Amino acid sequence: MKIDNEPTGAPIRVGIIGFGNAGRLIHVPLISSTPGFAVTAISSSRADVVRAALPDVAAYDETSDMLEAPDIDLIVVATPPESHVKWASAALIAGKHVLVEKPFTITLSEAAALIDLSRSGGKLLSVFQNRRFDSCFQSVRAVIESGTLGRINHYESQYNRFNQTINDTWKTPEELGSGLWYDTGPHVIDQMIQLFGLPTSISASLAHNRPGSAADDWCHAVLQYPEMRAVLHCSMLVSGGVPRFTVHGDKATVIKQVADGQGRQLWGGVSPDAEDYGLDDDAPILFTTDGLRTAQPTWRGNYRLFFEALGAAIRGEAPNPTSARDVLGVMAVLEAGIMSAREGRVMTIALPEGIA
Repeated sequence: MKIDNEPTGAPIRVGIIGFGNAGRLIHVPLISSTPGFAVTAISSSRADVVRAALPDVAAYDETSDMLEAPDIDLIVVATPPESHVKWASAALIAGKHVLVEKPFTITLSEAAALIDLSRSGGKLLSVFQNRRFDSCFQSVRAVIESGTLGRINHYESQYNRFNQTINDTWKTPEELGSGLWYDTGPHVIDQMIQLFGLPTSISASLAHNRPGSAADDWCHAVLQYPEMRAVLHCSMLVSGGVPRFTVHGDKATVIKQVADGQGRQLWGGVSPDAEDYGLDDDAPILFTTDGLRTAQPTWRGNYRLFFEALGAAIRGEAPNPTSARDVLGVMAVLEAGIMSAREGRVMTIALPEGIA
């Protein structure tokens, strides 16, 4: 597919749809601090709040008006999941490049249709998979790719939190894309696929553990590969003590205890330019078959690397950081996991035909 690229050297002008937590606390600080990008417009039902917080940014009450603006190159869709297809489609039709928050869509068929639309219009369509640049994931990935573990037989990724509060997000049924499987699942699934490719099948279980929650707040999935298994687990009621990553091979095991802290920093107002941003002092521990236990190098997390890769793709210097295969792979696992949990059986995972 030929992408209509933006001129090299000119800043990529960004319009953000939505000024909730994702737009305000994540995208604005990351984009604003990434060279080659400029946040120039935001549409929100609270346009007055945007004007007060960001007086140099054009604030739109109506998203349709912002999409018609000629001085915007990239639209970031940071709205509730059920509106992702609506606004991503509208932005593509308006001739903009588009970045969509996760979950990309609610269904695999919606995802495939959006990708077809982007291809027909020659505009780049990407998904915000920032957690590829988590310190914990990059640190464990380096150990895996070094070959130190030998042949891997078990990969376990646990993304847990402790929060008993039931807000509006957790009062929305899963059919609208809420719940932990749709919220955190896209990240842990994408990380798994980046390491091992698409699994062949999934057995998943979802549960509502907090009183009053209409959406799942606990999920557990076992995914089958030809020579290994992957376990993905997420919960809203874990106080601590569980490793973020555990990977077993026939030569060694690596455990990474503490999760990346960039999200917590951004939500707390820490600038991505801060000296301690993305730092991680929890080293992965390697356990070898001869009884040795050694600390491994820890990578620094940096979500701005995603935007650097996105910018290079928009300028025609590099491929899309989230390819169609990546995007549809995550959606295929998400959808198969929902079906497995509902029907209580193992589901085969497959991509739509014709995906390059």
